[in-house]
Amino acid sequence: MNRTVIAVAVCIFAANCAFVANVAHAQAQTQTQDDLTRRVDVTRDYAPRVDRAAKLSVRPQVADTTTLRPDLDYTIRPRVWASRFDVTPIRAAQLSAGARNELNPFYLKAGGGVPGQSVVDLYLTSTRPGATAGGVYVNHRGRFHDIDNYDCVRNSANATWNSFGAFGRADVGRRLMIAGDAGWDYDVLSYYGVRFAESDEARAVPMQHYSVPRASVVFGHDFADLSRLNFRIGADGYLLSDRYDRTERGGEAFAELGRRFGEHNLGLRADVNSWAGGKDENETGSSVYSLGGHYSYEGQHFLFRMGAAFASENYPAGEQEAKMRFLPQLELRFRLAGGAFNPYTRFDSRLTPNNMRIITQRNPYILLDGSPVGFAESEVLYGGRAGVNGGVAGVFSYNIYGGRNSVRNAAGFDYAADGGFDVRFFDKVEYSLFGAEMEVRAGRMLSVALDGQYNIYRDEDILYNYALPDWEVGIEARLRSRGERLSVAAGVRLRDGIAFTPDTERNDPTADLRLTVDYRISNRFGVFVEGRNLLNQSLYPLPFYRGTGASITAGVKLTL
Repeated sequence: MNRTVIAVAVCIFAANCAFVANVAHAQAQTQTQDDLTRRVDVTRDYAPRVDRAAKLSVRPQVADTTTLRPDLDYTIRPRVWASRFDVTPIRAAQLSAGARNELNPFYLKAGGGVPGQSVVDLYLTSTRPGATAGGVYVNHRGRFHDIDNYDCVRNSANATWNSFGAFGRADVGRRLMIAGDAGWDYDVLSYYGVRFAESDEARAVPMQHYSVPRASVVFGHDFADLSRLNFRIGADGYLLSDRYDRTERGGEAFAELGRRFGEHNLGLRADVNSWAGGKDENETGSSVYSLGGHYSYEGQHFLFRMGAAFASENYPAGEQEAKMRFLPQLELRFRLAGGAFNPYTRFDSRLTPNNMRIITQRNPYILLDGSPVGFAESEVLYGGRAGVNGGVAGVFSYNIYGGRNSVRNAAGFDYAADGGFDVRFFDKVEYSLFGAEMEVRAGRMLSVALDGQYNIYRDEDILYNYALPDWEVGIEARLRSRGERLSVAAGVRLRDGIAFTPDTERNDPTADLRLTVDYRISNRFGVFVEGRNLLNQSLYPLPFYRGTGASITAGVKLTL
């Protein structure tokens, strides 16, 4: 049966490749490592800026379709505190470690605040245009104080997140390049959400730590000029361990091709992703082999993009049979009225391993017995969205959309009475989403953005396992002085009340008020102040784990 399925899949894919190979021309497009069809569609002039604790002078790559201003906020390893089902209309721009322009030789952001917290971002680089470039970096975030949990029990919530590493890039010949990044992530945190603790001993929950050495390398073209055939190959690997002696090793290798023929674009990608880990003899894992391609046509008023990948997920001998996955992607977009009215529809799919590294990044409070050990099947998401967006003369932009997502093998979390979480896997999670967003700009000095989204979940259980709201609304205003020496941003995000168990009442709706002020004293020196949750609301990034109350962080920024 498996041979038949594989044969049919190969035939379909071969037919697709034969079709697209006869098309005459391809549109230029920069491809990211996990990208088949994503793009950016900005309907007004937009000059990306990287000025907040970010790698300086890095070439931004926006990884999703939007007509509004992406928020360029970067860390070496994003911390996924929000639920994976909390779909945001605009994703933050992704900064590629393998595609850097000339960097400043020195950048430092350092600060502290109340209650106890600290932040450090340091980059030392050595660059010469058109030649070898490289550097080292240090990123640190710290939280050092107690937090009242859901049952008003005050526990230590000390935590620190750290990344250390080095990167480099060198030109090989006239058109090729080789780039790499090697580093170490080290996180330490307390289980401060323990419930029903009747004694100090019961509240003395352990500290958890995650240690992740990692490395990656890429060789080939940068996919900036697709008038010629471009290729790129790469690999990355990591080794994760925690205080319970759980370990996991994993890695990925890929190869991709791209070529443009006028208004037509062709691409192929082969990928191998493998991981294995566990504790003692209870080791598990999986290997995913995928092959995919895409074709796109982009004219002045019309975009058509289609792609497909076939993936075979294999497990250790004797555990499960290999599973074949078909991952299609499709996008249609019209550009009407000079970009003021752009109807669109797109369908996307992706496969994400349910390994320890990914799950602990979504929820670091996984107990020893709550790890995903013994379960290897990956999550598969199929999602569709339709809407209309547009803009007028760079003054007004909007996006109105609706869609539906279906997630198989989705990982959720059940709270354990002694603190922490067990992993719970859903056979299928389905939900619909409806939303709108808009931005108004008054010249270069003032902008106001507003967004809102309403979700309808088929299975109410996921509300309790992910602390999801039914609705969420946000508004933000940004003001810059002439010369941009002073920048002020203020915003508030309103969320519907949530419940953590089926038999508990919903919490009241919350309002998260934030304020950021940056002042550049000179071209090389500046100061900043950041205020978060200024209304001191009871925010819960995870069930029963209350977030930080009102906090203020201040510090300096220095470039040389």
